[in-house]
Amino acid sequence: MLGKLLKYEFKAMGRTLLPLYGALLAVAAILGLMINFSDAMNSTGIVGSIMAVLIVVVYVVLLVAIVVMTMVLIVQRFSRNLLGTEGYFMLTLPASIDAHILSKTISAMVWSLFSGIVGMVTLPLILLTSGSADTNVGAVFNEIGRGLRMVADEIGSGNLAVLILEVLLIMILTGAAFALKVYASISVGHQVQKHTGLLSLAVFIGLCIVESVAGSFVGVKTFEISGNNIEQQVVDSVLYAQQIMLVSIVFTAVVAAIYYVITRLLMKYKLNLE
Repeated sequence: MLGKLLKYEFKAMGRTLLPLYGALLAVAAILGLMINFSDAMNSTGIVGSIMAVLIVVVYVVLLVAIVVMTMVLIVQRFSRNLLGTEGYFMLTLPASIDAHILSKTISAMVWSLFSGIVGMVTLPLILLTSGSADTNVGAVFNEIGRGLRMVADEIGSGNLAVLILEVLLIMILTGAAFALKVYASISVGHQVQKHTGLLSLAVFIGLCIVESVAGSFVGVKTFEISGNNIEQQVVDSVLYAQQIMLVSIVFTAVVAAIYYVITRLLMKYKLNLE
């Protein structure tokens, strides 16, 4: 059933986000072409300048719109689909509470990743259509490759692979923790009949503060414990970095688990549909 719920979630969010992705990529290509033919644009005088400014404004607006709509959909797909009027239907499906929460979380993570990728792809797309890809895009990738080879030679390819995997894992867990924090906040907010949105926002801000304080405390304690052996840190900086990353992974996983438990318990035992 989880697979069917995921398919439904992907389609629901894709109906809004995919057109925005397409529009952003199209505008990025147009922006690159305008740069490529800047001489011809300049010959048109103020009309060309106005068009260039408008395209840049549209590009920025679309970038912001994708970020905002991704966040809005993450909230709406949980609050309306599970705790709103749609919840009366969704919760009668032969699917567990865990399946519903997981489908929302996975969908939120995937679409957030897609939004980030599309935003980053527009930069090389602008360079490609502007006619400067050979000098700019190629140089960037060459520098990235050279930097990775230097790091691999310095710390070893195995250690580099571990660090990259740890970074990817932290990114995945951070995305899951954020989505689950939103869901936990909404679940708490729906425990009252009025002003559920304001209460959900207040809970979200409170959770952010608590998480920030807890993260700072864990970070300080980790530094204090590892700080007893500064010489060893200098000698084996790679091991030290891996330890810090491991602590971050564990902390983020624990935070995500706490938000998951809060959401699950409230939906299972304190469900309050609109």
